[in-house]
Formats: sequence, structure tokens, C-alpha cells
Amino acid sequence: MSESHLHKWRFKFPNAADFNFNYWTLLNDDDQTPIAEAPPNKQPRIAIVGAGVAGLTAARELFRSGYTDIDIYEATKRIGGRTYSLPSALPDGVTTYELGAMRLPFFWPKDSESTAEGCGYGPGSQNCVVDYYCTRFGITTQMFPNPGEVKTGIYINRGRGPMPQVFPDVTQLPPPKLIDWVKLGGAPGEPTLDRIYNKWVNFKKAFLQECGAAYGRDAEWAVLWQKKIRQYGDLSFRDFVRRSVESGGLGMNADESRVFAVIGLGDAGWGAFYDISVLWVLRTLFGFSDKLQLIRGVVSADGIPSTWEDDTPSDSLGQHLDPPTFLGVQSLAECLFYRRDKREKSLYEAIKEAKRERAKQIGVHLYIDNPVRSLTFLEEACGLPPHRENPDSPPVRLVSDRITRDYDAVIITAPPWSLIVETPFENFSPDSLPWPVREAMNSSHFMPSCKVFYPLKNRYWDRSSPIPQVIITDTFAQGAYGVAVADKEWGYPGVLLASYTWGDDATKLVSDDDQELGRRCLAHLDGILERCGIEDRLSNWVDDRKAIVHHWLRSPWQRGCARVYRAGNSALDSALLTYNRRYSAKSHLYLAGESYSVEGGWVEPALRSALDAAIHVVRNTGGQFRKGFDYNQHYPEHVCSASALSDSRTGPA
Repeated sequence: MSESHLHKWRFKFPNAADFNFNYWTLLNDDDQTPIAEAPPNKQPRIAIVGAGVAGLTAARELFRSGYTDIDIYEATKRIGGRTYSLPSALPDGVTTYELGAMRLPFFWPKDSESTAEGCGYGPGSQNCVVDYYCTRFGITTQMFPNPGEVKTGIYINRGRGPMPQVFPDVTQLPPPKLIDWVKLGGAPGEPTLDRIYNKWVNFKKAFLQECGAAYGRDAEWAVLWQKKIRQYGDLSFRDFVRRSVESGGLGMNADESRVFAVIGLGDAGWGAFYDISVLWVLRTLFGFSDKLQLIRGVVSADGIPSTWEDDTPSDSLGQHLDPPTFLGVQSLAECLFYRRDKREKSLYEAIKEAKRERAKQIGVHLYIDNPVRSLTFLEEACGLPPHRENPDSPPVRLVSDRITRDYDAVIITAPPWSLIVETPFENFSPDSLPWPVREAMNSSHFMPSCKVFYPLKNRYWDRSSPIPQVIITDTFAQGAYGVAVADKEWGYPGVLLASYTWGDDATKLVSDDDQELGRRCLAHLDGILERCGIEDRLSNWVDDRKAIVHHWLRSPWQRGCARVYRAGNSALDSALLTYNRRYSAKSHLYLAGESYSVEGGWVEPALRSALDAAIHVVRNTGGQFRKGFDYNQHYPEHVCSASALSDSRTGPA
């Protein structure tokens, strides 16, 4: 098929490196028609494990396509997964404590810069799935206050600067200083930091220029990206930072690498990611880290949030659900669940209807606080006898704390570490759940994260305070951000993210009492300001009666915040990416969510993988695609390394 004919089915650059299919085109329609039609003669039974944005996206699009026998299992007592937004206390009530995903990209194409600037780089790109749903549901955004894009202070080496001199007499030490990021949107303005900044920016510019020239042309891009996978696949980010420029690295010396690890440049410190594969970092350059947006939610032009005026929501067993606020990143999950389209009822309306017709098993159901305990393949496998008397009955048995039922398709969105501990796979043969897939789940690394918040009384950065809106440190607190939902004509007091840590820096804090940790972070930031001669204190601006603290490592159903991977894992990563295409027809299992992507930690791959799972459910159950989409002609292969394309059944017996 000609490249020009495929053009409408490909996203524009920058966009995901490993799989380029334009889901926005498939979803977008003025009449809001579904992506497919369910098979006319039989309703497949579908289970979805996890009610985060991936599970709700798959459920929504399958339901809109006429699949009406869908059960959603959620281990916790809420929907949303790692989109977890708590509205701040009054008088704000609109700015949210973003305990999970916090800042989202909209992948504005490079040829749309003027339009993007007019939209504030929020909804309107037509170049990602987040854009489609935010536009459809009226979710609004504003620029997130990233380091270097708003007034930023840098505190390193106890205020002595990135490369402190050695003074034999302590009395000769210069006074501690909070380095001002002088040129917003550019280099920091300090010689050492500028040198590090330029090494990173020069590599990024050359890398994206080379990639952008081939992106969108399938054959040419596959060759180039496979070359990059071979070049960088065995390197950690730490090795890449120290590798010479001539060999494709950043060419930093040991001191520069240390500063880059703790401070970063425009995105806070990179140290937590130093020992993971550099491919994860390089993949984020394809639009994932550009012009990141703070998600306001469904908030009007006057700053008035949407309200829920229906009944008190509950799941299919009558268990209480918190009413939706439609605020923050979690508004995406809430809109997927509660909001309807022109033609169809919402998932929540379908669940209410099924509760009214209790005699009917067929319908849409949500079961919260109901962990899945096992998944068993009921056909002959691994030399075991078949478990099904009727070959036409559903082949996968799901056992949860409250429900046991057999299914034709099971979409798994729960993180692999949770599955490994809580949900064994039983009786699946190596031909349906091959060794590389199991090994990829086992060897995935889930990065812990910790956030410490306080409500603000006022936006200190708008009140002539000398305190920078963002403070980046090499101390245990790492980064502090002042965040508020605001516009030119109105604004809310906002919240202080007093500490934002990843990896080992987050693990250091997991044993602390939450309120004591909050007090320690606030006192520590005040101490930095005092040490650097800044008269104002952050404690003057916050309501310090209660800190809001969240550790993803403490959740047994998450066991971390974002999936990353080690160097040398390209083949295993490919096994997860290609599972739905290669094995779902036999196993009746489908993988979805950021945990099964190569861009872990981002909302966009969660949505895309959910749509990939839905597409393969339609294909495997005899449904018919709509909107001119032909799977065989328009849906591409994943761009994988040569080793990843070898027979995936190899491995331990």
C-alpha cells in the first residue's frame, strides 16, 4: 500500500517510536460513531482486570461497539488507577493533589507550532489519544510549571554551586546561594549548568532531526529505529551520559554526570533513572516530555468546575463509589466512566441498568474492592486434560474474591508485579503465554515514587515573594513545586508539592510517618531559603495542619508508580508489545496499560494499549471494523529489534 494512502493512519512527528498508528483518526467522528460492530450472532463475555484509564478505555470503546457482556474487576475501592486526583481543601477546592500522573503531553506536531502556542499546547493537536478524549469531554489544561519554564531556584552542594571549590579555611567559604534559572525556556545561566544543558540539548536536537526525517515512512523508519535499538539497547542511561559524543553519548565527565543526575535540566533530576535502559529515556524524547500540561479537568472558562448532580454512585454489588469531581488528571477516568456520547449510554448508566435487571447475567458490571485471584485456561494445555465439557463455552475462568465466571476474552491492565504476587496464570501453554512474556513480567522494574503536598493559602509566586515557584535540590526533598489552577482573570490558591521523589530517593522516605515527613520537608525547604538569605518562608504560605502524602510502593495492587526496564531487555519488551497481535487469539488474554508499554509512567501509552486490546478483541471475536479501517492494510507491525523478532517460544522449558 502506498505511503500516501497510509498517511491518515499515522501520527505526525514527534510521536511514539515503536508503533505508529493514528488512534485519533479511528476514534474521531462528528457523529461519535463507534470504532466497530460486535458480532451479530453471539455476545462474547469480556472481563477487564483493572478500572484505571486503560481498563475504562477498553470497556468504553467495546461497549460503544455493541459488546454488552462486560465485567470490570477492580482491586481497590475507586476507579482511576494511577490517575489519582484529590481536590485540595477550600478555599481552593479545584486545584488537585496529583498523587499519580501529574503532567501530560499533547504531542503537537512540529509543523503546528503557531497553532499550538495559541492553544497553550493543550487540546487541539489531533495527534494523540489524550487529545481526543480531552477534546471530547471538554477537559481543559494549562502549562505545567516545569523547572526552567517558570521562576526556578537550584540548590546544590549545600548552596555552594555545582562545582564547589575547596577552601582550607571554613571562614573563607562563600555564602550559600540559590541559583536563579536566568533564561526561562533556555540555559540556566550558570557556567557549569549551561555546559551540561548544552550537551543534552545538542544531542536531543541532532537525534530528533535524524529521526524526524524518517518518521512516518514505515519501511525507512523501521530500519532507522532498529538501528537505534541495536546501538543503545545494551546501554544504561548512566553509561550513555558518560559515553563520548562521537559514540552517540552525551560526553559528560564524572562531575557533570553527578550534577545532571541530581539537578537535570528542565525536568528535575535524572538520577533515579541512571541504571535503567537509555532506550526508555530516548523514547520519552518523542513528544512525551514536550510542553507538559497541568490538567484542570472539566472547568469552565470562568474557572467553575463541573458538578455531579446524579445519585450516589455504587458498583454492581452496591458498594459505594466516591462521586466524580471531574477535576485533575482523574477527570479523564471519570469522564470515560460517567460521561455519555450522543448515541450511547455511559458505562455507569449501563451498570445501573444491569443492576435493575438482576435476573440477567448479560450486561455491564463493575466490581470494586474485588481482587482477581486466578486466571485458568480451560482447554487442553501443557499435557493436562481439557477442563471444558462444552467446546463452545468460554475458555478462561476468572476467580475473584466475590465472583467466579468464565470468559471469552480477558483484558489485563493490572501491573505485572501485582499479577505475579496476587493472580497466578494456570494451565496456559507456552504457545499461548510464552516464556519471554512471563519473563518480561518478572523482570520489569517498577519505579517507586513519593509525593508530599500541602494546601496553599495564596500563590506566593504571584504575590511578589522572592521564593521561586520551583525549587530543585540535591537533598532528600529533591523538587518542590507551587501549582495552581489559574487563568489571566481568575485563579485558585493552589497547592505546594513540597517533595517529589523517584526511585531510591522515594524508597528512603517510605518508612516515615506521613505527617512527620511532611513537617520535615517543609522545615527543610524553609531552612534552604534561610541559608540562602531569602527572608520569606514557604511555611508562611501553606496551611501546615495536614500534609497529603502518597507512596505508590505501599499499594499491594500497584507496587510502584511506573514500569521501566533494564538495559539489554529489548527482546522481552517486544514480547509484551506484540502479545495481543501474536497470541491473544489462542490465549484469549489481552495486555493493556502503561505497564505493558515501553513508555511506562505515561497516560498516553495506557490509552493506546487499551485501544490495541479492544481492536484485537473485535478481530478475534468476529466483529466488524468501521470508519474505513482495515486491520490487515492499515494496522502496522511493531518496530522491534532483530533479536525480538526471533521465535519467542525459545527459553527455559
